[in-house]
Amino acid sequence: MELTRQVLDDVKFETKGRWYNADQVDEFLEELAESVEQAQAEVARLRQEVRGLKSEIRTVRAEKSQLEHRHDYELEREQARLLEDVKALKQFREQFRRAIEQDARQVLDQARSMGSDRLL
Repeated sequence: MELTRQVLDDVKFETKGRWYNADQVDEFLEELAESVEQAQAEVARLRQEVRGLKSEIRTVRAEKSQLEHRHDYELEREQARLLEDVKALKQFREQFRRAIEQDARQVLDQARSMGSDRLL
């Protein structure tokens, strides 16, 4: 029997004088007890399921946190590596510029030291 307010409101017992029929009352109480037991078992099962789901949520949150920290750490490492690469490229660019300027000065100095007839 599914225990609902309507079922309880609709229960009618035969009467014998001023008393209800004991067999009907006993049968109804037995069905009611079974419904209560089923409801209690369902509540217990659902509580267990809730505990399991809460545990799963904690586990997932912990894993998410670990992944976020790992991701942040990897991003920081990549950022540091990229900054080092930028510094190295700037140094290389400056060294290359100096080398080109030095080579250009040497070529100009050589050209000046040569006579104009040797240049052509």
